[in-house]
Amino acid sequence: MGIAAIAVLALILVFSAILSSIDFNRLKPLLTEAVKQGTGRDLEICGPVDFHLGLRPSLVMEDIVLQNAPWASRPELIRIKRLEVEIAVLPLLKRNLHIARLVLIEPYILLETDRSGTWNFEFEKPRARNQQDISTKGFDPSRMVFRQVQLEKGQVTRRDGATGKTHSIAIERFTMNSEGVQTPIVLAFNGSYKENPLQFKGAIGSFLLLSDPGKAYPVDLAFKAMGSELKVQGTIRDTLNLKGL
Repeated sequence: MGIAAIAVLALILVFSAILSSIDFNRLKPLLTEAVKQGTGRDLEICGPVDFHLGLRPSLVMEDIVLQNAPWASRPELIRIKRLEVEIAVLPLLKRNLHIARLVLIEPYILLETDRSGTWNFEFEKPRARNQQDISTKGFDPSRMVFRQVQLEKGQVTRRDGATGKTHSIAIERFTMNSEGVQTPIVLAFNGSYKENPLQFKGAIGSFLLLSDPGKAYPVDLAFKAMGSELKVQGTIRDTLNLKGL
C-alpha cells in the first residue's frame, strides 16, 4: 500500500509539472475557430487563459467578447470580464463532460430581435472546410452536464426590434443548478429591475425539454419585488416569446 501511495503521488507530481509547463494561451485559436465553425460568429479572448490544478481543475479566461448579429444595435452579443470553468475529472474516464461549475463575472448580455422577430442568437452555422456535410454523430448532448452555472454582477438587456423598447435587469447573483440534462433546473436570482430590488427562486424544466419547442415547459417560481410577492406555476409553450402560457 505504501508503494502504491508513493506511485500515485509521483504520478500526481508529474501530471502537475506537465500542466504547469503548458501555455494555455495556445488554446485561443482553437476556441475561436470552434466557435466560428459552430455559430458563424467571431469570439475574442482579449485576456490571458490560465489553468488552475486541484480536485476540480479549472480553466480561467478574461475579457471575452462574442460577436453580435450584423443587424444588431451593438457589435457585442456577450461581453464577459472573467469566465471560470471547473470540470469533474472522474466522468471524463467514461467520456462524459461534467461542468461542475461555470462562473461568469460581470457578463453583459444583449438579447434582441430585428423588425421581423429574428433573435440575435439564432446562429447560422457555416459549412465545414473541405467537407460536404457536417456530421454530429460523435456528439451526444446527454453526456454533457452543467451542474452549476453562476453569474455575478452583470446585466441582461432585451430589446424589441419592432418597437425599439428595451428592458434591462441588473444581476447581483444568479445561480442555476441541475443534476443532468433530463432533471429540473433549480434557480435563484438576486438583482434589480429599474433600480427596484428583484428576487426569485424555484425550478423550471430540464435543458433537453427547453430545446424541444413542441413540448410545454414547466415553471414553478416565486418572485419578490417592490414589496410584493408573486408565485408562478404552470407551463409555457413558447419560452422565448412568452406565449402559450
